[in-house]
Amino acid sequence: MNSVLTVHYGLEFFTRRHPQKTAVICGERRLTFDELNRRANRVANALLGTGLSKGDRVAALLDNCLEYPEIIYGCSKAGIVLVPLNFRLVAREAQALLEHSEAQLLFLGDRFAEMISEVRADLPHIQSDGFVVLGAETLPEGYVSYEEWARAAPEEHPGVEVGEEDVFYVGYTSGTTGEPKGAVLSQRSRGLIQLAMAVEYQIGEENVDLTAGAIYHAAPIIFVLLAINVGGTTVILEQSNPEEILRSIEQHKVTNAFMAPTMFHTINSLPKWIRERYDVSSVQTLISAGASLSSKDKEDTIALFGEGVLHEFYGSTEAGWNTNLRPADQLRKLRSCGKPVIGWEVKLLDLDGREVTGQDKVGEIFVRGEYMFDGYLKNPGATEEAFRDEWFSAGDLGQYDDEGYLYVVGRKKDMIVTGGSNVYPEEVEDCLASHPKVADVAVIGTPDDKWGEAVTAVVVPKEDSVTPEEVISFCEGEIAGYKKPKRVEFEDEIPRNPSGKILKNVLRERYWAAGSRT
Repeated sequence: MNSVLTVHYGLEFFTRRHPQKTAVICGERRLTFDELNRRANRVANALLGTGLSKGDRVAALLDNCLEYPEIIYGCSKAGIVLVPLNFRLVAREAQALLEHSEAQLLFLGDRFAEMISEVRADLPHIQSDGFVVLGAETLPEGYVSYEEWARAAPEEHPGVEVGEEDVFYVGYTSGTTGEPKGAVLSQRSRGLIQLAMAVEYQIGEENVDLTAGAIYHAAPIIFVLLAINVGGTTVILEQSNPEEILRSIEQHKVTNAFMAPTMFHTINSLPKWIRERYDVSSVQTLISAGASLSSKDKEDTIALFGEGVLHEFYGSTEAGWNTNLRPADQLRKLRSCGKPVIGWEVKLLDLDGREVTGQDKVGEIFVRGEYMFDGYLKNPGATEEAFRDEWFSAGDLGQYDDEGYLYVVGRKKDMIVTGGSNVYPEEVEDCLASHPKVADVAVIGTPDDKWGEAVTAVVVPKEDSVTPEEVISFCEGEIAGYKKPKRVEFEDEIPRNPSGKILKNVLRERYWAAGSRT
């Protein structure tokens, strides 16, 4: 029998307990535990039938869909490593990650087939029959139908022994500037985090989870499986429309959901009469992460869903889930991400590696815990840089208050978190620097109620005629849409130090008061 701390253990256990209970719902389609388990077995056997073996890697470029969980579970059952890709990447960005991961098979939605065709000849690691397409009415030449591919495989358990130390998936944490950083996550890391979250958020067999975020993301890929792995039901939204979220909560009596701050903002921005037309009284737990909820969004969320339901956590792809702010503290600890969760320790270090103690003193956040990642794929240098002994840092800066609650006040390496996605300014700057009308450019994150942070380009123009629209549209097809600037500001010069480095702290002072908690 496979370890309890494998991703697919919960599916198999609860298939035996209640095979005919609904496990997953997506649109008008649904699967029972037994159906999901059998379909996952088919995926596992089909993968093994192509000649892949335990430890090999396959990628997924998919929108949210009913098939995503069966692909995840199928990979887990076969011991094959899944590499979920951001569906907003352009062709060259996807190519870079496929090459780096050496994925040998690619699951892709039909709307991505044309894009992948642009770079298919430059993907030597993927088998000739390894482009498996979901949802295509007319199959492009040289591609394989997912349904036919899976249906031809047996539905019995694949019989692979998968242990808790085996790799489950590789989650990429950045774009294509420099070496890609693929965080290697074990079966144990994701099996254990789900059990711990189930305890903290009181999720069990009677719960119905709503997955509104993109499943390729580090948090949604946990939550889409969490309810299933404790015997509950997962509802997947194909598109994250704010009114559809409320409609689905009412229709399916949703009890818990994870959403990025952007989603809460879009719900709260709906007219009051729309928000109040849906019955959301079934909700017991709402979870947010990726950026701090604004005070207004926090208040509006509590007004709509009630007190005692909202949580916010701090974590990363690499280290998972580290702290949590519980409902009772939401309005008295604005901008805090709470205290460490079970299995984790947190400390702040200064530039010399000395521990920072006392309230309101800023240090780099380091965490140590039970479900840490195993390092970056093919990047020992980045792995070594991220750790101090057993302590990991995602590069965030934080401080404690007088009660020991943690606040994230900035990012050591200027990473921008917009709508729950990470954007690295250097990549955007590199794109905009080639604009014929741009003399100089710096990219920073600025406060935004909807996105948490908005990607903002500070531009020194060569010509007065350049417009914000020209700057933004220049990025089309060069970088993913979420990386494109949402704002453009014009300046006479970019502040730099004597060595030529951009003084981004000087730029940010104009938009963001360091350490603000309002």
